[in-house]
Amino acid sequence: MRTNGRRRAALTARTAALPECGRRIGGHLASGNLAVLIIALLVAPLGLTIPSGSSAAAADGSQKGDHETLFSETPLTPPTSIDATCSTDMTTELNLWFASLPAGTVVDLPSDGCYLVSNSSSSLLAIENTSRLTINGEGATFEQGSYSNGGNNDPGPILTLGFDRDLTIKNITVRGPSSAGGSEDEGDTGILMWQNTVVNLDGVTITTVEGDGLDLYPLGNEPGVNWNVTMDDSTIENIGYHAIVPEAVNGFTFEGSTLSSGDIDAEVDFSCQSTWPFGCGRLNNPDIGVVNMAFRADSFPNGMTLEDGMSCMPVGNWTIEGNSFGGGGIDLQLDTTYSLTLSALDICGQYSGLTIENNTSTNGALTPCCGSGSPYILLQGWSNVTIADNHLVFDVNQGLVGGPVMDLWGDRNVAITNNTFANYYTVAQSDAPSGWPATTDVLVCGNTIGSEEYPVTETACPSTAAGSLFERPRFTAIASEQPASETPEAPAAILLPVTAGVILAGGATLVVRRRRKMESTDSG
Repeated sequence: MRTNGRRRAALTARTAALPECGRRIGGHLASGNLAVLIIALLVAPLGLTIPSGSSAAAADGSQKGDHETLFSETPLTPPTSIDATCSTDMTTELNLWFASLPAGTVVDLPSDGCYLVSNSSSSLLAIENTSRLTINGEGATFEQGSYSNGGNNDPGPILTLGFDRDLTIKNITVRGPSSAGGSEDEGDTGILMWQNTVVNLDGVTITTVEGDGLDLYPLGNEPGVNWNVTMDDSTIENIGYHAIVPEAVNGFTFEGSTLSSGDIDAEVDFSCQSTWPFGCGRLNNPDIGVVNMAFRADSFPNGMTLEDGMSCMPVGNWTIEGNSFGGGGIDLQLDTTYSLTLSALDICGQYSGLTIENNTSTNGALTPCCGSGSPYILLQGWSNVTIADNHLVFDVNQGLVGGPVMDLWGDRNVAITNNTFANYYTVAQSDAPSGWPATTDVLVCGNTIGSEEYPVTETACPSTAAGSLFERPRFTAIASEQPASETPEAPAAILLPVTAGVILAGGATLVVRRRRKMESTDSG
């Protein structure tokens, strides 16, 4: 992401555009009878009714606030006055109706219904401050007919989710007006999320948007991340800019899903270095950053591109496992700082916990991260890394240039084992600029390299005991539930069972060099 500063200002302005009934009042929603009265006054002119279960007063006279009202067990459907044929914009009507729903509501949208929404930056569909809400889409679509952008990256997400708790959205399509966008249209997002706790997107399709597909953000400059977001059995396709932008999340899982266009851009264009170690939170309670992120059993038919650059922010415990990268392959640039500066690594330390294993590809249409001869995987300042049991086929011509599969800059405790890197001839090298700390505790063994016709396999990895195979580390995820009164503790660092220095088994596949292929931006 390269337009972050301007976009942050847009995010702050965006809050003002959301419906008043869905915004926090002094950090809390208006509650009890007052809240119901306000909603009733708003929906009455529209011909809508509040669900019978949303009275703020229980039969015993007790009060329920913040949507914690009594609810009917019968699934609700939107009133017929809300057009479901995409002939008229229904943003305001849907916002008011969703805001009126009590906690625990189950909504069944009309089968294959279509709602025209978010056609103006001043009127955006937002589901906010809900509790235990389930929306069964039944194949319905939230469709944006037009995106008004004067070239200023105006905010225009089709669906905004904010301050929701235990929200489930199933079998729904979020459709934009076009996929012919780019960096100037990044504000035209499919789904924008901020400060939610436990959200499950199941069978959701995000398609044909001019900007990003899914944005996981903080709310303007307010500290706080999304907690425990899962996207299952879903599709992100025909995206104009980034497919997924995770910037503020603890616990994001993209599983059993398809991402066919756009990249994953985990990059925040500012630094927490000046306020370290207090400015952006910690691994067990981040205010921004990406902790406990997983891509599992997904299909990337055109390859997976992921760039990370978050300076001195909580980042760690990432898993890329069991995915198919199709004919595109893989291109990862994982940096401890978006500006590639050494001082951030010196002050804030390494990221910890990265597992890349059991992934496959059939070709390498993607080019290396930084041009011909550069690596497909750049690891800068990471520790406790496992890259194992992958079967990746790279472009023959790129392999003949002589570059490595991966480049290690100041990393520690790295195991690169039992992979097949077809059409490449060097597994890893250390090519950091002068002055960077040495890469240490690296195990490279059991990998197969060379052409597909004439593969060469390294010596098998060492065993830890007679008759047993080398046991790679498994990184325990940081507890990511957000308790009411306390935060989870980060796990102790996990060290690989290797001695200090670099261990190679069966061939010099780690090359240590000191050429300055990419310049550090530190002035001193």
